[in-house]
Amino acid sequence: MSLKPELHTAEKRLNLLRPLLLIVCGIAVNMLGMRLALALSLPLFLDSIGTVVSAMLGGFLPGVLVGYITNLIGGIEDPITTYYATINVLLAVVAAWSYGRGWLKRVWGVLVTILLLAVVGGGLGSCLTWLLYGMDFGTGISAPLAHRLYEAGIPTVFLSQLLADMVLDLPDKAVVLLLSLLMLRLMPRRVRELLTPHFWMQKPLTDTEFQRVIQARTRGLSLRARVVLLLATAVVVIAVAAVGINAQLYHQTTIEEHTKLGASVSSLVASALDPERVDDYLALGEAAEGYAETKERLSVIRESSPDIEYVYVYRILPDGCHVVFDLDTEDLPGSPTGEIIPFDESFVPYLGTLLTGQRIEPLITNDTYGWLLTAYEPVYNAEGQCVCYACADISMGLLTEYELSYVARTLALFLGLLVLILVAGLILAEYSMVLP
Repeated sequence: MSLKPELHTAEKRLNLLRPLLLIVCGIAVNMLGMRLALALSLPLFLDSIGTVVSAMLGGFLPGVLVGYITNLIGGIEDPITTYYATINVLLAVVAAWSYGRGWLKRVWGVLVTILLLAVVGGGLGSCLTWLLYGMDFGTGISAPLAHRLYEAGIPTVFLSQLLADMVLDLPDKAVVLLLSLLMLRLMPRRVRELLTPHFWMQKPLTDTEFQRVIQARTRGLSLRARVVLLLATAVVVIAVAAVGINAQLYHQTTIEEHTKLGASVSSLVASALDPERVDDYLALGEAAEGYAETKERLSVIRESSPDIEYVYVYRILPDGCHVVFDLDTEDLPGSPTGEIIPFDESFVPYLGTLLTGQRIEPLITNDTYGWLLTAYEPVYNAEGQCVCYACADISMGLLTEYELSYVARTLALFLGLLVLILVAGLILAEYSMVLP
């Protein structure tokens, strides 16, 4: 009689150790496959074999954990790897789903699973790359094929790269799945039993009992379906709220940083000017003493950051903006010295302040020259008179790209974790509440 509790405790401990052992082995296989592919310069990744094997042996939770942790470990050496954790997690979901439905016992099922894995690895991976870095022709092994597809008539670079990534991911996922199935077939029975986790907290149900429980309905929905719906809704709400709040905070922070950049650039431009020579600059232009040297200093300032769109110096008078300096850009030549530029509509409310030589706060406008943050810094002579304004336009056009990349990075890091939480919650609810 005294042996029964001890055996029961030992069995519980073994049940806890099985998934941990499977996860550790799966991560090791992933890292080994990745190192092997790099060492042999193979046109494959082979970093998801352990994920697929763990998903087939242990189901969704071990597979998802192996995929997620593998990318976190890889992120120590290459931080970019961390953003692709969601891809490895979804590979585990596909493998566990296909294996659980018995597809991998049939040739057509194996082929369909390879296709699904390629859609996740190549297709979603390509979309994630586009969101993170912008979709141009990459430099990886799929680049030559993407070029050929584009030249053959695929309408966009994005579609060309997407198709190329999916096509070239097919061999990788075929090798991964076939090697995973081979590993399972060659695995000794005792090792397989040791690595196969059990989440039962009661006497295991038969297949018939299991199906009867999960299909039992009360007022239209089974308890299992209600738990799935509740957890999925909670996860989606949390994800939307978290990403939305992060995106808003990032937007505000970026605006503040652009504002500080504009103010600092206009101050630097002002410090590069000699206020006592502004009249000579307006009268003589490039023939004025020190004009060329000053223009060169302003060019250095403008080239100091890719976000600086325009640098110029205006004297503000009632008839308009009199150009003192206006630097050329790749897309737009600068206005010649002395030219009078009409006021943009956005600056009309500030004319009184500008005409009296006072400072105004940086403005975000979308006028003649595009979406810009403009900073004006008054330049005073020895008598305290404002002789001109040092101006800098900071491009806001890249703000959307920055925000899209930030949201993509947040989602990439967050979605894998959310899938992990959802799967863990479903397993816990099913084996501790639904099935009992």
